[in-house]
Amino acid sequence: MSYGIMPYSINLDTLEKYYGTDDQQLINNIIKSSKGRLDRLDDDFEEEDGWQKAETILSDFLNGKLEVGEGNSAKHWYILEILIEGFGSMLNNGNWYPASIDDLYDYSELQMFLVSKTGKFKLPSPDDFPTSFTIQNKNLSAAAKEIESSDYDAAQKSEFQSWIATAQQNDQDLVLFYY
Repeated sequence: MSYGIMPYSINLDTLEKYYGTDDQQLINNIIKSSKGRLDRLDDDFEEEDGWQKAETILSDFLNGKLEVGEGNSAKHWYILEILIEGFGSMLNNGNWYPASIDDLYDYSELQMFLVSKTGKFKLPSPDDFPTSFTIQNKNLSAAAKEIESSDYDAAQKSEFQSWIATAQQNDQDLVLFYY
């Protein structure tokens, strides 16, 4: 099995804005537009194995009640990825899927499992996948220097730099999911 990076450009303040929204029309629209992906998550993470329903997790997030309980948070992270893609944009990852991310753990600009800059909501890291890195907008230039001096190949460096440029152009943050 091969793993790779799913990169997204998003203003993380948007996630905080919609966490606990009282706009029921918005909640219904997001759930409706995410139905297919929610169903696939439920197929992969079944209730009989102790997982919450995907729609419940999404609804709870939008209603400001994000709770993992005693279980693994993996499904919650995949729900956040759906929201990040919906409120942001997925970027081209042709040179990073498949790819190794071992070096990324060493870059201080990449914060693991951070999607709320103010701490409005928190999720524990999952037991396994997905892995999540965030580069806040204020750290994008420093991250660009780290990648440029890395041992990744030229095509990977170029693509990563394009992610950074897109996030900078749009005054957004960069969120990377790895699975």
